[in-house]
Amino acid sequence: MRGFRRAESSLSLFRRHGVNLKRMVGSHMVCPVCGKRTVGKIGGHHYYCRECCHVIQKQGDQIKVYEISEDGKLTFLRTAG
Repeated sequence: MRGFRRAESSLSLFRRHGVNLKRMVGSHMVCPVCGKRTVGKIGGHHYYCRECCHVIQKQGDQIKVYEISEDGKLTFLRTAG
């Protein structure tokens, strides 16, 4: 019973901060660079692949791929789709 209460309090913490768990878990976007499903949403139309460390921007039918440089800036690589 204790483990269930802890999980329940974690869920309420997520809800209190406005995190939509269905949106986080439900995204099954495939990375256009490496083809893995390790992509998570980081912003409005921005995604991040944990496998190849690229940022993906999706706007309509167009997908832009960016690389994160050492100083934290995004460098445009290519357009896919």
